[in-house]
Formats: sequence, structure tokens, C-alpha cells
Amino acid sequence: MADAWNEEKPAEEKVSKSEKKTDVKSSSGNVILPPGFEMFEPAIDIPSIRSFKLGVLGLDKSGKTWLAINVPRPLYIFDTENKAEVAVKQLPKELQKDVFILNIMQKVRDANGDFDKVAAIDYMYDIMQKVKNLNHGTIVFDSYSAVTGWVAEWFNNSNEILKDPKTGRPYRFEYGKSKAKYLAINELIQQTKMNFVGTTWVKPAVDSKGNDLGYNVMDAKKNSGYFFEFYGELIKIGDTRRFVVRGSNYGNMEGFEIENPTFNSIKDAISKHTGVEFFN
Repeated sequence: MADAWNEEKPAEEKVSKSEKKTDVKSSSGNVILPPGFEMFEPAIDIPSIRSFKLGVLGLDKSGKTWLAINVPRPLYIFDTENKAEVAVKQLPKELQKDVFILNIMQKVRDANGDFDKVAAIDYMYDIMQKVKNLNHGTIVFDSYSAVTGWVAEWFNNSNEILKDPKTGRPYRFEYGKSKAKYLAINELIQQTKMNFVGTTWVKPAVDSKGNDLGYNVMDAKKNSGYFFEFYGELIKIGDTRRFVVRGSNYGNMEGFEIENPTFNSIKDAISKHTGVEFFN
């Protein structure tokens, strides 16, 4: 007598629900995905890159904010320096439409009415949780470098961080929280389907002996460039500007220069150089 556990089932009962699903094939591909792989999107069917995440480095008054606000609308500006409104109000009235400014220095205040750097990073994170789910337009951090400073302020002064009562310094086992806080807000930038522009301050690039290498790098937490698809230094010479690429996900473009750059001309230069296309 056959064991009940090994009893052979009728053929029709051996077919699972997933096996009855229609196989997935790309419009021009040769491989048919097996059932259960529907979550994979054939690359050939993706018409173009959905968004563009750009980092703009530069000295003070080099034009970083101007470049950042001349981007696809609607535009959501996280103003960390209390000056985005000045730049936006210099645009023609028509270009001020569909621009929305969140002045964090005005919104986040402590009991004395002063800007609360400790609370600022969590406030920024909470708002980004909402904005990241929008499907169209551009998010701007002006400046992105401020996030680095606010995370440091939070780590040094927040009640969430345990400190040695003798020295007043955070315990060594707490240091991972600073990195986690920084990663959390940057992961929201990665998640969004929207365009993103982050302006950053700069500092001189130096070699292992401290010698100036003659160009600038991002003044932000180490490895921040990882969160941008493309970043470069905006250099102003007289009335002209040029954008010099310092890092890119689009092949070896370091040192590539774009004269009198705009958000769209930078995208177009990448497309021409690499063949990558972007959504308008």
C-alpha cells in the first residue's frame, strides 16, 4: 500500500498557481523569464532614465543656486541657508510658478526662538519622507553640505546619544548612529523618482602630504558623492561659467567640461557622450 506522504497526485493537481501564470518576455529580447520573475523589468523595455541626481560643487557666488533652481518643475527647495527666496525672486514671474520653498532655518526653532540644528535633521527627514513619493519635478537641497553639519550637531548635542559623564563625549559604541542618521536621509534621495540637485561647498583637494592639487572637492561627509549620479565643480571666470565633472555613474567622464552649464545642458552632454537618454 502506498505511503500517504508519497502518494502520487493527479497531473492537474501538481500544477501550482505560479506555474499557470503567463511567461514574461521583453518586447525585443530573446529570453523568456520563468514564472515568478514578473518583478524584474526587462532593461530593453525601459525607454530612458527616469530621473537625474546632480551634485553641484562651487565657491561662494559661483552660481550654484541659480543652476539648481533652473530645473524641471514643480520644484521643491529645501532651503538650508535662508537665501533661496532671494534667488527665486530674481527669476521672471512665469518661472516662479510651481516653485515651493521650505526655509528650514525659519521653520525649526528651539524654545528661545533660535534655529535648532539638533532638531533640523529629523525635521528634514520627515518632510523628505513625503516629498520623495511624488512622481514628477525636482527636489533641491541648497545646500546639501548643511546636512553634514546638522548631523554632527545632532550627534554632539542630542539626548539620544549616550555620553561619558566624565568627559562629556559620546561613547565609542554610539558613533555608528551618526553614520546611520546621514545614510537615512540620503537613502530617501536614492528612492525618489524625482530629479534631485544638491549644492555643496568646496575645499581644496590635497595629496597625502597636504599639498594642494589645484582643484576643489566636495565639502561634505566622506563618500557623499556616492549618492549623486553625477557631480562636478561649477567654476566662474568673469561672466562665464564652466562645469568640470568630478564624479560620474555614466562612465569615465572625470575632467569633462561643459561651458555655461544648465541642468538640461548637463543632461544633454551626458546623453551625447554616453548614449544614455533621460525622461524630459
